[in-house]
Amino acid sequence: MGGQILPYKQDNAVALLLYRDDKGGRVTVYLRAGEHGQTRLHSARLDDTLVFYWLDSRCGYVVAAAPDLERLSNIAKAVYDYFERPSDDGARL
Repeated sequence: MGGQILPYKQDNAVALLLYRDDKGGRVTVYLRAGEHGQTRLHSARLDDTLVFYWLDSRCGYVVAAAPDLERLSNIAKAVYDYFERPSDDGARL
């Protein structure tokens, strides 16, 4: 569907990415640079929204959608694996 770079702190950025599948399901991926700390993948339910989130040494990540635990878990793991694996040139976000 699209995405936006959103204003945040002066030297940090926030990206909001919106996806829709062929059945009309929507997934939001939120990335915020400038985070500190390290966490593993966590999940939570906020009303009718299922959320997976984690921190690495440079960014915070959130993957959210209407509850379909198996589907969203697979998407969150794919996003996590993409950003957590070493890149050839050292650049990810």
